[in-house]
Amino acid sequence: MAEGQRVSVATLYEFQFRTAPFRTWDGLRELETLDGRKWWASGSLISASGLEQSRNLSAPPATFTLSGVDNELITYAAGNTQEVTGQPCAVFIQFLQDAYTPLANPIAIWAGNMDTMAFRAGAKEQQITLTAETLMVNRIRAPYAYMTDADQQARWPGDRGMEFMPALINKTVNWLRG
Repeated sequence: MAEGQRVSVATLYEFQFRTAPFRTWDGLRELETLDGRKWWASGSLISASGLEQSRNLSAPPATFTLSGVDNELITYAAGNTQEVTGQPCAVFIQFLQDAYTPLANPIAIWAGNMDTMAFRAGAKEQQITLTAETLMVNRIRAPYAYMTDADQQARWPGDRGMEFMPALINKTVNWLRG
């Protein structure tokens, strides 16, 4: 494949906004990967922090910052926070030959869900900051739902199966006594 050749690695960022995905990478021109996805060139204008691996069941947030954005993008970010919350995002590495030719498909190194989007518009610098939660954050949430009447009503309106659940806590029930 690239035996004896110089190989470089690039970082690719994918944000699955509600209306359309946004893909960018740390290169200087548009990149098309072998799977057909196109990545917008952001050079050194994008940065990421908090991409470390979870430890002790913690779920550290990640922060993505896009600097040097124009007023149009700032205005869009200010009015479209619903585009972000809960949507998936991922970070990939891409091995490249000379002339930015991909060697294989991108490899995912981090995945999570977008949480909040903030922006800063100043005279000298304009930037958008996006925070995301790693998928590990779901370990602290109930897997499907709680055994409550409210959850049951949301799934099956009118069902009375969980209506008396609070009254049964710490009680002994003799089942099928006969």
